[in-house]
Amino acid sequence: MIPFDSRRVTVYHFHMRSAAIVLLLLLFAVPSWAVTNITSLPFTCSTAGETYIVSSNLTLNSGDAITVTADNVVINGNGKTVTYAVTGQGYGILINISVTSIEIYNLTLTQGGYDPAAGERVHGIYRNGNSSGVKIHDNTIS
Repeated sequence: MIPFDSRRVTVYHFHMRSAAIVLLLLLFAVPSWAVTNITSLPFTCSTAGETYIVSSNLTLNSGDAITVTADNVVINGNGKTVTYAVTGQGYGILINISVTSIEIYNLTLTQGGYDPAAGERVHGIYRNGNSSGVKIHDNTIS
């Protein structure tokens, strides 16, 4: 006859319950992505892995409207318009040097009425230097 050991039954029961809890957590876990709303300009996307959402139509008279300084950034234009270079030079979006894995979509970039003189800079999206992995799609640039 095999002797009964109540400690083994308790340990086995504990492990099975722990496994069931872990399985439930994995099944019902909701992934969390970091999201930041762009509510005013100028704005700097400086957190790696972040999704930035343009929350309303925005205007910047001069300077760079949105600057990307971090890797793995997504800019969701949310169907909104960013107007830049209204009274002075600037970029709609400036992607800094050596930044990687950027996605920009669903955004309208409109150059304001500024007429640049020789040597001044006015561009919808400007990729500075050797940034890589830049995806720009489903946008309107005028």
